[in-house]
Amino acid sequence: MSLPTNSKVFILNRSIDDSGVKASGPDSHFTLTTQPVTLPSPETPNFILVQVLAISNDPAQILWFRGGARDMAIVGKADPVKTYGIGRVLAVGKNVGKFKTGDLIFDMIAWAEYYTYEPTDRAYVVNGGRPLEFPLSTYLGILATSGLTAYVGLKNTLEFKPGQSLIVSGAAGSVGHVVVQYAKNVLGASKVVAIAGSGDKCAWLEKHGADKAVNYKSAEFTNELAEAVGPDGADAFFDNVAGRVYDAVLPNMKLHGKVALCGAISQYNSKGTYNAGTHMVVLIRRLHVIGFTVRDHYDETPNFMKECTDAIKSGKIWIGEGTETVVDLRGKFEGIPETWAGLFQGKNNGKLVSILAD
Repeated sequence: MSLPTNSKVFILNRSIDDSGVKASGPDSHFTLTTQPVTLPSPETPNFILVQVLAISNDPAQILWFRGGARDMAIVGKADPVKTYGIGRVLAVGKNVGKFKTGDLIFDMIAWAEYYTYEPTDRAYVVNGGRPLEFPLSTYLGILATSGLTAYVGLKNTLEFKPGQSLIVSGAAGSVGHVVVQYAKNVLGASKVVAIAGSGDKCAWLEKHGADKAVNYKSAEFTNELAEAVGPDGADAFFDNVAGRVYDAVLPNMKLHGKVALCGAISQYNSKGTYNAGTHMVVLIRRLHVIGFTVRDHYDETPNFMKECTDAIKSGKIWIGEGTETVVDLRGKFEGIPETWAGLFQGKNNGKLVSILAD
């Protein structure tokens, strides 16, 4: 096949503020452009060209869009919006020994049809270059950063042990559902209480690992949560949400319980407020509240991949319906921003993946 000469690309034209995301229309935060494709050359011997096949949609991207955090998005520049994704290698620079033409690689790539860049240190060939054992989307969800986040949050941050009890917020999300399944079905949790935003999501979670799932939109949420946890309280809390759900969970923790702060999706579009009452609960219950990010744990990827793959094959982790929402954007590249923005409207179950090409 001949190499492409042009690529559709989305760039960020201004930072996203507390007024929320504008994914389309004349005041959109994103601009669709067409840019020439540059090939790896003697001037860029460490670069590769990939065709972007599938991209990950993650709530934390909004933090990148708030001001170019870690150079993920550079406002007003021609740099494509960054995202985790899977690409097919079309060309490699002369100094690139890790990848070859035809490889499917996972890396930080872009909202683009084609992307020429220098691979990051954490880039790898999907499934070790072997034929794919699961759908491509699985390698962007459970077998990628979402699953790795759940894995290291439980094992490294919470140091979760068999027989302990756990509360999981955002439990129907891309990370949360893996936490629920891994804690109960692999690590041997005595009780897992999941928190989600609908009756259907709660029912799904109870089918796949949660002992009890509670709808945070219920008028009786606080009482239903306390009843689900029980008078003894929970040993650990894996929080993906923050806000009022976080506030409601803390009084249900045991003394010296551990809290892993993974995400704050309820606050990403809000200024939020400091809650002195919550601070006092942390103090009185002597809780260990620990923030973590998967970026500190990429060295765990090989162990995680083996353990998680084995758990999927043994049936301990379910990867079927409910674990991901796959949106087909082949021929509909312009739909990328609106698909991503759907994360903040509860439109996804599990991981939200956009498929751009075959």
